[in-house]
Amino acid sequence: MNLDNTLPKTDTGCTYVHIVVGHSFGGSMKLVLADEAYAQTHRLIVLGEHYAVGPLRELDSPDGRDARRRWFTDNIAEGREAYEQFEEEYARLADQIGHIPQQAEVILWAGANASEQAGIRHALHLLRGKGNIVAVYNACAICEDLYNRPEAYIQYRHSGEIPPDKLRQSLLTLNGSGRLSLDERQVLEEEWRSLAERSGNLRIWLHGAVTEVPEDYFDGYLLEKLDSLRHPGDGRFLKAARLVGEALGYCEQNIPDYYFEYRLREMIYAGVLEIQGVPAAMRYYSIRQKPVITQDAGMGYRHEGAARRGPLLLRTPRLILKSGDDLEAKAVLDYFLRNKEFLEAWEVQRQPEFFTLAVQEQMLQEDKAHMDRGQLLKLWIIRADEPERIIGSVALSNIVRGAFQSCHLGYRLDGSEHGKGYMTEAVKEIIAYGFGKLGLHRIEANIMPRNHASLKVTEKLGFYHEGLAKKYLKINGEWEDHIHMVLVNEELE
Repeated sequence: MNLDNTLPKTDTGCTYVHIVVGHSFGGSMKLVLADEAYAQTHRLIVLGEHYAVGPLRELDSPDGRDARRRWFTDNIAEGREAYEQFEEEYARLADQIGHIPQQAEVILWAGANASEQAGIRHALHLLRGKGNIVAVYNACAICEDLYNRPEAYIQYRHSGEIPPDKLRQSLLTLNGSGRLSLDERQVLEEEWRSLAERSGNLRIWLHGAVTEVPEDYFDGYLLEKLDSLRHPGDGRFLKAARLVGEALGYCEQNIPDYYFEYRLREMIYAGVLEIQGVPAAMRYYSIRQKPVITQDAGMGYRHEGAARRGPLLLRTPRLILKSGDDLEAKAVLDYFLRNKEFLEAWEVQRQPEFFTLAVQEQMLQEDKAHMDRGQLLKLWIIRADEPERIIGSVALSNIVRGAFQSCHLGYRLDGSEHGKGYMTEAVKEIIAYGFGKLGLHRIEANIMPRNHASLKVTEKLGFYHEGLAKKYLKINGEWEDHIHMVLVNEELE
């Protein structure tokens, strides 16, 4: 984070203060405001953070900023240098905000992406208590309306993509329509406080909201792009920079190149990718997909291609277990709608958009991508005598190869089907597949102590109690303790 200019302690001539997110957008806006028409009355503050990545938890405290600095230092190739003066730069930002003249209208600029949207929410949090008029405008949308034609259409992913000449025209359209009411300000400030309570490291813009997603959210996307540039059967290495460039070019979200490169290194460490060169920076190494080692009954180990092809179906005496690419999203949505209240006590808090067909379709596609890459095995549970109705799901997630050969077990069941042994039957089948076909060594289930039904399932199947993790996961808005239940594939020892 750093600021491109400073506000004087006293600036009676200032009528507008523009707050933008991102250095590229800040550079363009600085050029525009240097024009004689704006130079005397307009000022600029740049929030240099990329709010889509890295920890935001308690960012306004020294501990929170230290956690963000350490995450970038530990995971991003140039993070140490970028965050060397983070505390001093943050103090400068607070000083800048504090000295905005009371007569100035504050203009917050944000396109439809997680970084800029989270950034303006942070700015509003820092502006709390100040009586300035505040307005929000979307330069991307303004320029698209001004310049797009049927024969020449540009859709901007972030405001930094807008050239200064077009940005200059967008300033002429400011008419007060973006001014926020007190209630609107309070809503956006509360959304910042909610973001600053979460512990994740990746956020996207989804259905009009800044949404936290798992760190590996884009792993499947990166591997798809690798497939498009090098077929899985092609043994040649590909420059990491080439893959990251391809991913940036087609990604609909505003994600920085260094985050994609970080995920490539994580997949190298996990044994999903092989490396040629030194992972100091993306220009120094190349990658290719690593074949997955699986176990065939009676035949020892063999190499398979990295990708699973086609739907997967398993059967038990009473159940059918199907992968999502063999199901309709509306059947999955129906399951979640039926069990919305029942599952609430046992799962993460769901946003309203989760209970829509569009989101369920997207999640099925994401599950398929992770399954195709060998990172996930998720099957939906169906009673054999009622083949059109989903009654639950069971999954082996976070599958890690290499020396680890391990995963996490998760499962859920329809509230009306409890006590019939279906869950034990389904979990037993997926364990057999995981230990047999996939050749996994260890399966871990993390269960809240009060979830007696889930604990009973693992105990029946031979899992042992490995320990208690305090405040391990945030379930239904509360940090909950979890018991580690573990099952080891003794045939591999």
